Amino acid sequence: MVGRGSFGNPFLFKEISDLLICGEYKKSFTVSERMAVMLEHMGKMFSFYPKEVAAKKGRSQTMRYFYGFKNATKLRKMCAQITDYEDILNCIKCIEN
Repeated sequence: MVGRGSFGNPFLFKEISDLLICGEYKKSFTVSERMAVMLEHMGKMFSFYPKEVAAKKGRSQTMRYFYGFKNATKLRKMCAQITDYEDILNCIKCIEN
């Protein structure tokens, strides 16, 4: 299912397009690029929904962005406790350290 596969991996559509057009694709998206997309996604979510709703929806979405990362389990545990946008920024700071 492409739809579910895109959760936390918005680059999937680019990869599919490259595969169909070129016959191959390469995962060339850096951690920084992935985090930039996540911040944009969460920023829009927190500006659209009330804080409590955005936090609840953001928890599951941010967890998906961290699949395959070093210390992903720790990061997902942090995501499970998100209550505001600052918590998301703190998760990203953990990656940078």
